[in-house]
Amino acid sequence: MSEIFSDSARGNFPKSQDDLSARLKSIERCINNDENLRKVNVEFCKRAFRLLADCGLITEENVRFLSSAEACAEYDPKLKFPYNPTDGVLRKVKNSDEIYDAKGYRRAFYNWVSLKTQAKFKNV
Repeated sequence: MSEIFSDSARGNFPKSQDDLSARLKSIERCINNDENLRKVNVEFCKRAFRLLADCGLITEENVRFLSSAEACAEYDPKLKFPYNPTDGVLRKVKNSDEIYDAKGYRRAFYNWVSLKTQAKFKNV
């Protein structure tokens, strides 16, 4: 089942720093859980993109960043997927069974989500 995340669907902005921290922890718990890789990756992506949408961070700038392997690699080399130089994070998230933390992909993406959402929360 596909789920579409849109910046216009903001509805659950974190109510407090504790709420934001809990939501980030929920995403982080998926990082090293490889029991059912595809299921965990899908859940990881859903939680991350739901939080990004709720924080108003599905912006053209962020989508362009996540779609660019070069931009991702400048931010963190682990966000650039080595086997296809044209793929940024969004293309890999779409094929989420390809994201695995053996190379640190989930951690690098989580770090970016955490940085963006915490900055947004502080500026609201």
